[in-house]
Amino acid sequence: MTDFLSTCGLTFAGAARWDFGLGCPNKAAALIAPLAVIFIVYALRLRKPLASWLCGIVSCALVYALIHTFSRGGFVAFAAGAVLALAIERKRLFERRFHMLAVFAVIASALFTTGFARRLAMSSPALDDSVGNRLELWSSAARMMAESPCGWGEGRAGAAYMSWYQEPGRNERYRTLVNSPLTHMVESGWVGRWLTLFLSFLLCAALAARLREKDTIAVCAWLVFLISSLFSTVAENPLLWVVPVSSLCPLARDAVSGLKISRLTAMRILVRPLLFAVAGASLGCGAIMTAAHLGGEKLQIRHIKNGSVIVGNGAPTKWIVYDAAVMGGDAYGKALRAWMLSDRAAGDAVGVAMRSGDVPATASRVTFCGANANADTLSLLGKLSAETEVNVLSPRNPDLWLNVAGRKVRVFCGELSSGCPAEDRPGLTVLPGRGRYLPQWPSLAFGSFPR
Repeated sequence: MTDFLSTCGLTFAGAARWDFGLGCPNKAAALIAPLAVIFIVYALRLRKPLASWLCGIVSCALVYALIHTFSRGGFVAFAAGAVLALAIERKRLFERRFHMLAVFAVIASALFTTGFARRLAMSSPALDDSVGNRLELWSSAARMMAESPCGWGEGRAGAAYMSWYQEPGRNERYRTLVNSPLTHMVESGWVGRWLTLFLSFLLCAALAARLREKDTIAVCAWLVFLISSLFSTVAENPLLWVVPVSSLCPLARDAVSGLKISRLTAMRILVRPLLFAVAGASLGCGAIMTAAHLGGEKLQIRHIKNGSVIVGNGAPTKWIVYDAAVMGGDAYGKALRAWMLSDRAAGDAVGVAMRSGDVPATASRVTFCGANANADTLSLLGKLSAETEVNVLSPRNPDLWLNVAGRKVRVFCGELSSGCPAEDRPGLTVLPGRGRYLPQWPSLAFGSFPR
């Protein structure tokens, strides 16, 4: 049982954070929170005392489990949903006051006995790095969208942030932007971003209509789910969509029954929400573009086709073809940015290609490294000018490149790397104390060296 409650191994103040087999306490909280609110609603609505008390007991158990996840985002989402539910069902609140007092007693006792109250009290950027790091991530989202019109690619938001937007002195690792909507919008292109905002505003319009119909369950379930997704990347788990989507069944029923409604009613429940969603999505995309240009960043990033990136202003003439083993993995952009800001003249631009074939024929210098410096790459040299300078970093077969005729080729090998030539040869530079990974690769690729 204990293994099921906490599989992730995370703790707070020595207490295990429950995740119920989902692998993440925040995801467990996002699943439990709307259920807890829904059972509170049923405890208020059901007329039979036994059924009402059973719903109250279940809601107490769910709240107890929620607090043991130690998820602040999940608890805030639950609190917002519970307050809204009590506000909508306030006429029944006095009749079920003892049920609600029991829930509040469980909340208060669990908050203080588990230490979760202390975790909530520490929720400021100055006291908790988790909060401060989230704010830094989110503040970069607008620029990440503006500088990648086609999106950074599915599952690449965290790597893109670490490489191109994280401060060079920071080493926190991220898979996402710890925010479901922002992560999806950064990874998608402008069409996907517009559709995300469109569907979000359309959902808000639909929930506003359900609020007028006193559909407490649907409104509160979606409110809790949306707030949870703002504090963590929980929406990627399909299981967490089951509760909020199921709560829209009455809305789907009304939509089917509304096929024979009047034109005026159709305008109210169909056309107006669509117009609201279109306007909201368009204004939202405009606001993102505006916010992205307010920072006055010193170094422009442009994410182009196939994952290639241009760093700096203007069209680059110097390119390097990416290889993780030589350039240091997904966070390679931090090394390049730090080098350009310290050693490069303002206005220069360099390019990083993910594939050798993406290097433009107009490049004045091209750097191949590691696995991409192979025999197949040699055939690509034909599309480059005879005056194009070629650098090769940590090639697996240095002799292959040192014997290229009619080319300005310079080979850099780490002294400790396999295949490093033992004797000095024209065009070869051996870097002492280095293996295949070359920390100084930006200066080797883009710096000035005698030919």
